[in-house]
Amino acid sequence: MSALAAIEVSYHLSGCRSLKERRSRLQPLLDRLGRQRHLALCLLPGDNPKAAQLTLAVLGADRTTLQRRLDAVLRSLEDDVDAVVLALDHELL
Repeated sequence: MSALAAIEVSYHLSGCRSLKERRSRLQPLLDRLGRQRHLALCLLPGDNPKAAQLTLAVLGADRTTLQRRLDAVLRSLEDDVDAVVLALDHELL
């Protein structure tokens, strides 16, 4: 039985003065996560260059696999980006 988790994360990117700069600071994380076949992500548009919101879906063949993948993604969202995490919520569906 497949298992699914939804993640929402909000970032504050101090010092960003343009949307282009925001995208360039997030791009390495988006590229790394985007290569994972069990994950779908969306960077939500916004007018504030210092704020970013990502929504992700993580899929696993079972709950154990999902939890392992979810833990890795959550670590990456917190550690692999030059930004302050304002909010990070996840839910197993």
